[in-house]
Amino acid sequence: MEELNPKQSDFYHKWSAQRKKKWKYIVVHGSVLWGIPMALIIIVCEKIFSSESRTVQSAIVMISFFMAGGLFVGNRQFKKNEQIYDGLVADDNEMGKGALILEKEKAWSHENLIFTLTDDQTVIVNNKLFWLTDSHPTSIQTDDCIRTMLDDVTRLRGNKELGSYLENKKIKLQLFGNEDKANPIAERYL
Repeated sequence: MEELNPKQSDFYHKWSAQRKKKWKYIVVHGSVLWGIPMALIIIVCEKIFSSESRTVQSAIVMISFFMAGGLFVGNRQFKKNEQIYDGLVADDNEMGKGALILEKEKAWSHENLIFTLTDDQTVIVNNKLFWLTDSHPTSIQTDDCIRTMLDDVTRLRGNKELGSYLENKKIKLQLFGNEDKANPIAERYL
């Protein structure tokens, strides 16, 4: 699974609430935000570039026509957002399975992280690959890597199953270099 960027994360949280009100979304985003503006743009362009002006009744009919067409646009946009959401939920379900794997096998690998359950109360999170090319990184570089690991763990804890599993456990982040997998470069407890 790819790491969610802030835009994807925002979408995921907003869409999980919006998707519950399908018809409201379709009417607002299709008819109101697409249909009415499109009809008004055409009416204004006709007014500017044509010598004939449209009657009020024909303008209302045109706006109604575009609002009805907007329902199809809104429905298509809703379905597109559902496909994106379903892809993110599938990834979310993969994270939920991590709790079961961690409980049974005492180790779970996800993205660039390895979760190890040492006892019933402590989970150690290591990196698989070292992100930096320097063999002796600066403290700023190691802090950035630990912060990235922390962000990833925080995102993973957002999953309901994995979050509840890790809720009462101590989490220890360990950053390792490529050469030495026995001695961590940096550590941090959550």
